[in-house]
Amino acid sequence: MIIGLPGNPHLRIMSFGYDSDRVPDVDVLVDARDWFPEISPELRDLTGLDQAVVDAVRATPGVPGVTRALYLAVNTLIRLQVRAVEVAIGCADGQQRSVVIANEVAKLACDGDGYDVEVTHRDVKKPPPDSRPSTEPAATPDEGNHDGDVTGR
Repeated sequence: MIIGLPGNPHLRIMSFGYDSDRVPDVDVLVDARDWFPEISPELRDLTGLDQAVVDAVRATPGVPGVTRALYLAVNTLIRLQVRAVEVAIGCADGQQRSVVIANEVAKLACDGDGYDVEVTHRDVKKPPPDSRPSTEPAATPDEGNHDGDVTGR
């Protein structure tokens, strides 16, 4: 989704899950996994696009301040750069905390700054982690050094 007018400074914001895929290569990377605890278990099947999750994340101590600080940092970068500024906000699954924080930063950037804002939620529609098939490779016997030492060749 792109919000704004053509020709204005451009801001790209992505929410993503660290457990889902590779970490995006962006100008500003925010890791929200350890800052804020997972929200209530009864909201587990919902995403950051559902109002109950939005309300829960917004009410988490520290989220409003971090959201505002991130917006101020991004605002400074936009004023310095001649190209789009790219921001990625990640949480474990990329379905709740990162989605809400990304949308909140986008709202701040749209309120009076005249930026074109593009928001992408990379992992919001992926199935919950408990229902995903395992991608772990099968264990194979280690034929190397078994005494715990690390050796170089």
